Amino acid sequence: MDSAVALIVSRGLSSCTLEVVALEAHISKPLTYRYFPKLADLFKALVERE
Repeated sequence: MDSAVALIVSRGLSSCTLEVVALEAHISKPLTYRYFPKLADLFKALVERE
């Protein structure tokens, strides 16, 4: 999730995709989509974490 925060801060939410988050976090795309089917789901989890 730290990788996602860094990407959102540097690129902005509209420029991020789950594929880019997976690449930056060094995890597979299917694993990312398993936990966060949509980018909005990831964003919600980030907001709840902070």
